[in-house]
Amino acid sequence: MNNTRKLVESALMAALVGAFVIINRYTVGMLAYFVFLLPLPMVYLSYKYDAKTASMAAFGSVILTFIFGSIPNVFTVLIECVIGIVYGSGLRKKENSSALLFKVIVLAIIMNFVSFVLFAAFFGYDIVGEVQMIEDVFTTIFDEANVEVQIPDLRSYIEVLFVLSVLLTGVLEGYLTHVSSRLLLSRLKFDIAKPTPIFFHKPNKVLGYLALLLTGVFIVSSRYSIDETWMRYGIMFIGMLGYLYLTGYGCIAAIVLIRAYVPSLRIIGVFFILFAALFMSLGLMILGFLYITTNMRETAVERIINDSQNRSTKV
Repeated sequence: MNNTRKLVESALMAALVGAFVIINRYTVGMLAYFVFLLPLPMVYLSYKYDAKTASMAAFGSVILTFIFGSIPNVFTVLIECVIGIVYGSGLRKKENSSALLFKVIVLAIIMNFVSFVLFAAFFGYDIVGEVQMIEDVFTTIFDEANVEVQIPDLRSYIEVLFVLSVLLTGVLEGYLTHVSSRLLLSRLKFDIAKPTPIFFHKPNKVLGYLALLLTGVFIVSSRYSIDETWMRYGIMFIGMLGYLYLTGYGCIAAIVLIRAYVPSLRIIGVFFILFAALFMSLGLMILGFLYITTNMRETAVERIINDSQNRSTKV
């Protein structure tokens, strides 16, 4: 009876993935924004049963995708199934939550980069032409506003942003898979370990100073033209990574500080953080650096813990 149930559930999960692919095909790719949901059937199977059972369902999903989808879709489904098996098996083995999240993000980034190249090859997406179009748009806007372009090599800057956008999309998809998997399993009443709250994570001070240094090098170098291609792209890439690292921790710092000092304004705080990320990113970067290198985090965490203990005492 147990084996029969296992086979039925495996077939159902494979069918769900196949249905996702078919609906995505007939809606002209609209479900691509929800690709982070594709690993969930394999997360369920690998957590409830084992990786072998999930692998059988994943094989069925790939076959269905090959029949009803395209070659890039096959690759996407394959990687998403692997992500689900890795994550579900890790949860089953009670692996560290941060390590699991890192694995999922790395796999999602690989999937994004390869899918980007595959889609460009199969569907004639002209990456070079797209970069040229964006450069022309920026140049036109700057000319009409009578603003002098401060970046000597705007094209290289846009190309690096292209690569970073693919990388960050992978990070976002990995994180959303992490969150949605835990939400699914908890709703199904599975006993899973609670993830460590974000304010308990202690950032590395050395990485904070390094990120600031890289950001500074990028800002300075962006004022000058660098002849060496590899050096120009390398400085732009690591400089933007440093900037995004500090800005990301700035968002975390804002979340922690709001929870510590004005917990009643959490909802408003979310909108403030989104606004700051769009229009005050430099301020978030500075806040992130201070959060990493000073005792700001320790003070806020101590306040959060004390408030939690006080509420528990009152109850």
